[in-house]
Amino acid sequence: MSLKGVWYNELGSTMELEIQGSNITGRYNTKVGDAEGWYSLTGRASGVHDKGEVVGFVVLWNNDRADTNSVTVWTGELLRDRLGSERIETMWLLTAGSSAEEEWRSTRTGKDVFARNPPTAERAELLSQTTAPSHPKGLLSRRP
Repeated sequence: MSLKGVWYNELGSTMELEIQGSNITGRYNTKVGDAEGWYSLTGRASGVHDKGEVVGFVVLWNNDRADTNSVTVWTGELLRDRLGSERIETMWLLTAGSSAEEEWRSTRTGKDVFARNPPTAERAELLSQTTAPSHPKGLLSRRP
């Protein structure tokens, strides 16, 4: 099992991971929300153990196209089922900058499952209507 490579979540977002020791680097492209283009990703992994591999990574939603003043962190585990299919099961926190009065609603939570193959367009569309995205939505501040 290896985290290295291309992964897709259930909404069709793509992440590309490189692994060096326990360090993760890569990039993330969301299919939902207001973020456009690729965003840098960084994190850490435990390495493979008898009970799987635990992982954590972060994306700051700031690139040459936009700055949403938000960040998402994912934590989870790389798993393999009995048929050999790999997936990364994660929980995420998306925090957006806010005023002191609005701080109580600045962080959202949810779940993403990443797989080696992208979901069908129909499945991603259906889930996008019922699943909270781990990516900025309505937070966009475009760069000049």
